[in-house]
Amino acid sequence: MSGHARMAMAFAVAAAAASMAGAGSKPRVERAIGVPAPGKVVLTLDRDVYESARPDLGDLRVVDHQGEIVPYLLERVADEVVKETTPPVLINRAFVKGRSVEATLDFAGPILKSEILLSLSGDNFRRRVVIEGRNRRETWVTLVDGAYVFAIPGPQAVRYESVRVPENNYRFLRVTVMNGPDDPERIEIENVRIRPQERRRPKEVALTPQLTIAEDAASHETLLTLDLGARHQPFRGVAVEVADAQFFRGVRLESRWEPMAPPPQARPAPRLFPSDGGDHLPLSGSGAGPGVDAARRRGPGPRAPAAGPEPG
Repeated sequence: MSGHARMAMAFAVAAAAASMAGAGSKPRVERAIGVPAPGKVVLTLDRDVYESARPDLGDLRVVDHQGEIVPYLLERVADEVVKETTPPVLINRAFVKGRSVEATLDFAGPILKSEILLSLSGDNFRRRVVIEGRNRRETWVTLVDGAYVFAIPGPQAVRYESVRVPENNYRFLRVTVMNGPDDPERIEIENVRIRPQERRRPKEVALTPQLTIAEDAASHETLLTLDLGARHQPFRGVAVEVADAQFFRGVRLESRWEPMAPPPQARPAPRLFPSDGGDHLPLSGSGAGPGVDAARRRGPGPRAPAAGPEPG
């Protein structure tokens, strides 16, 4: 976005459809954009915009100081197409009996990635994962050293073997998996895959929602109600800080549009597990969320939850 020293950004969200709104339609929300010099300007939309605008942001307008429409690009994390997984070449496999197993992943060149999908031996475990990266003739640097993977047996067996890593294009990654308390002396990294990214994700901004906490002593549950401040506020996940160093608890996520809406319909229940930088609840189909989300968890209450919105 380029132009004069100052532009006004008008979010034309009148009651009429955008195609019917004339040039003189008064917007419900306006934001000023300072343009100190020619070039690209990036603006992160706020909750007032998401509350007042159409869900698809089709009524958003950018105008210059003379009121002329200015073209713009709307970038969303949710627009990213999920890629098929790609397996690297596994080399330099090694293990320390009763302690760990490791393997080096060779991607044959730079490739942008932010998630590692592991396939490990066993069906009942909790294991810590360390991931390092480097290019040729470089020293290893640590990307992740506190992520955990799980496998839960039973009739409804589930596995959590996906590890988020900082976006990187290292040719080599070294994955080290630590033995869990009840593991056999030797465990195996059976397979590893990634989902390549075509471009880096847009910068995300942390959002601290309005929080209400209610304790249910009889069922040993804590109900957290998060008000995101806008009905169409996009978000990609919820991060929760928990006082306990080690835990494994079930979590149910529910959502509603309005504070006084009918009882919410439950989503499939994920599991809450410790990882680097907080405890993350991955949400399927994320990218545009309702205004109010609730997380119900079993166990002692958390210290401070936060939601991570996506930029507009």
